[in-house]
Amino acid sequence: MTCKERERKSAEKRKREEAQQKERQAKLEERRRNPKTPLDAYRNWMETCPHPSGSKKRREWKQTNPLVFNGITYVNHWSPQRSNSGKTTRWRGWLRGSDSSHHEIMDEHVNNRRNDPKRDWGLPE
Repeated sequence: MTCKERERKSAEKRKREEAQQKERQAKLEERRRNPKTPLDAYRNWMETCPHPSGSKKRREWKQTNPLVFNGITYVNHWSPQRSNSGKTTRWRGWLRGSDSSHHEIMDEHVNNRRNDPKRDWGLPE
C-alpha cells in the first residue's frame, strides 16, 4: 500500500467518524429538546443531577427531585446482574410509573448471554 493510499483511507475513515459523531450529536440534541419516551425523559433528568453515579448524594437527589413525564411520576429501581462466570456484575434498571407502567433501562451496548435467548443454556442465576 502506498503512502497516498494510506492517506486517502485515513481521510475517508476520518470523514465517516465525523459523520457518525454529527449524527449521534443530532440524536442527543433531539432527545434533549423533545423526549418521546419515559426513558428519554429519564436520561435528560439524570443529566441534570449534579452528583456522581453511585453516590449517596445522588440517591438523595433522586428522592427529593422526582422524575415527572407527561403527568406520571417515575421511580427508578436497580438490581445487580451477575455474568455467567460470576466474575463481573452489571446493574439492571427499570422505571416504575405511578400509573403502574414499567420500562426497562437498558444500555444498548450491554449484551449478556442471560439476555440473549439464543445463548441461554439454562445456567443458574
